[in-house]
Amino acid sequence: MNRSIFPAFSAIVINGIVLASLFLTILVLNGFSKPGLTQAQTELPSGQISTVLKTQSLQAADHDWTKKDGERLVQKILDITVFAGKHEMLRFKKGTKARFYLKEKGHELNGQPAELFLIQNGKKDKINHEKGAFLFPDKEGTFIFEANFESEQGSIQYVTELEIY
Repeated sequence: MNRSIFPAFSAIVINGIVLASLFLTILVLNGFSKPGLTQAQTELPSGQISTVLKTQSLQAADHDWTKKDGERLVQKILDITVFAGKHEMLRFKKGTKARFYLKEKGHELNGQPAELFLIQNGKKDKINHEKGAFLFPDKEGTFIFEANFESEQGSIQYVTELEIY
């Protein structure tokens, strides 16, 4: 038997096995990415409150939103205080500079009307902001933060409970 052919043959076989393994790995990973799942998770733009130290996601409460495929997503919340209480309370230091924005590309407030409010003890105060940037109050307490966003696709209300310390 000619042994000089064996090393060349084994190198070809090993390279073939490595390439086949890489190809199968790509196919398997592609199958697990589930593009439909990604679309379902991003049907509504994600509302965010961001400070220098952290970014927190907000829950979408009331919304009447039309997806790109024309399907309407509608949810009506009767009591936003109860809704906010069912979710994690966010904590921020008093007087902290923050920004409300929408995470999905194309909804970065871009001049669209957004109204921000702080609610405490039934009193609703409008937050003055510039392109979503604002200051948390200088007083400590528990508040409901409400952000109302409107665009050509519809309207979304984001609500969360805040503790200012």
